[in-house]
Amino acid sequence: MCESRVSDPLDDIEMIFEKIQKWKDTMKDESEAKKKAAKTEAEADKIPDFDQMVAAALKPKTVLKIHNAKTLMNKLRELAPAIGLTEDEIFIIVYTSIDHDYFTNLIVLQGEFLKWFNLDFSEATQEEMDFKDNKVEIWVATTTLAMEVTQWFGRINENHEVILTEKWW
Repeated sequence: MCESRVSDPLDDIEMIFEKIQKWKDTMKDESEAKKKAAKTEAEADKIPDFDQMVAAALKPKTVLKIHNAKTLMNKLRELAPAIGLTEDEIFIIVYTSIDHDYFTNLIVLQGEFLKWFNLDFSEATQEEMDFKDNKVEIWVATTTLAMEVTQWFGRINENHEVILTEKWW
């Protein structure tokens, strides 16, 4: 469904970069303004810095045992208004962060997800270009794999849970 609306994933990925960078810049400005407004150095030290603010924003409100697509979608929907993410952009972030070894379980590779927020997209660096290219490739692979899983699942007449096992893969 989302794949049909995303005609050029690179455009969408670049838009996500811009939105996340703007959000991070706003948080950085807010942190610096609070530190400047502090009356004492001790008071300024108590104000969270930019990295701490981002980490706090990404921290789940409830304890998570497994970080899967569902919990990640919930977290991104919480952050969506502040960042300005659309539903399709949330799907792109989530589905380019999935571990393909456990695709049908929709387990997320946390390191892949956190790269969206840890990389500095304010300058066009080789790391940023590699990340964009990688995310485009992952998006295409994920949507293709999803289509194949859907087709195969429709062909299974009984024991539908087998698709969730490593044996099926």
